[in-house]
Amino acid sequence: MGNFHTTGVYGTTLAGEALPPLYILSTASQNENDYKVDPRVCEGLPVVTGRYGGARLMSYSSCVCVRKKGSMDTGLWHQYIRSVILPLYKGRIAQVAIRHSQTNHLLAGPLIIKTDGGPGRLSRECSSIEFRDEMAAMGVHIILSLPNGTACTAEMDQLFEKFKPACSKSA
Repeated sequence: MGNFHTTGVYGTTLAGEALPPLYILSTASQNENDYKVDPRVCEGLPVVTGRYGGARLMSYSSCVCVRKKGSMDTGLWHQYIRSVILPLYKGRIAQVAIRHSQTNHLLAGPLIIKTDGGPGRLSRECSSIEFRDEMAAMGVHIILSLPNGTACTAEMDQLFEKFKPACSKSA
C-alpha cells in the first residue's frame, strides 16, 4: 500500500448541525482521467442530519473526491460550495432577511460560510474573486478565519478524526 494523504473538510451550522464532510484523497496518477476511488473507502463515513434552515430533517452522506496532493484547490472549493452546501439551503438564501408577515419566522436570509485560510479558499486568483462576488450577490458571504495550523482552530478535525484513516485504504 502506498503513502496516501487525506484531507477532511468539515463544518457546522450556527444551529450546531454538521455539514456534509468532504474527504479529499491523494493519488500518484498524473492523469485526472485515471483518478479512481475504491468504493470501500466510503463505507462507514459519516451521514449527517439537519434541518439546514428548513422544517424537515434531511440526511446527507459524506462526499469523497481525488486530487493530486489530496488537498483542497480553488476549483474544488467552488464545486463543494455550489454542489453540496448551496443545495442544503435551496430557496432559503437571500441578500436580506425575509420573514413571514404574521409570525416573523425567518423564511430566507444571508448564508455565512466561515472557512480556514487553507489552500484553495479565498485565493487571489481571478476565478476566486469572481466566485466570491457571485456568492455575495446571492446572499452567501464567505469569511476567512485563521489557517488550520493549530489544534485550537481545528475543532472539526478533532470531532471527525476517527473517520480520516478509513479514507486511506486506496485511491
